[in-house]
Amino acid sequence: MVLSGLLLVVFVSNIIAGAFWSYPFLSDVVEMLLLLAAVIAFAIKLINMENKNISN
Repeated sequence: MVLSGLLLVVFVSNIIAGAFWSYPFLSDVVEMLLLLAAVIAFAIKLINMENKNISN
């Protein structure tokens, strides 16, 4: 969860920097890949947590 949260914070920071200062520090493709990585990390963590709950 920490990794997905950190990736999401970087993504949102890039959006805010582009909206307020017209200076996003990531390109569109890197921004998309960053969001994809955050979603994948979140999904993996969520699946692992569910597997632990089912095992108990």
